[in-house]
Amino acid sequence: SLPLLHPFYDSLRGVGLADMCYALVNGRRSRCHYDIGLHAIEVIHGIQESCKTGRIYEMTTKCQRPEAVPMSTASRTGQEAVLDN
Repeated sequence: SLPLLHPFYDSLRGVGLADMCYALVNGRRSRCHYDIGLHAIEVIHGIQESCKTGRIYEMTTKCQRPEAVPMSTASRTGQEAVLDN
């Protein structure tokens, strides 16, 4: 049994959308930028190609790792204002 390191609340569905909105308002890059999705799709494609050919797939995309969402966002009080940076 491992100790719980961070609290978990089941009402976090809107955090990604809230971050995207605050990013647009503040002119900053959203944590769920399209290049992350594109890179993830290429990873899946690369695994499939590697399995088919038996060769190492050379990735062509890169993505910037976003900063972590502050843990205070996951509070029961809904402090998504911490995303307003």
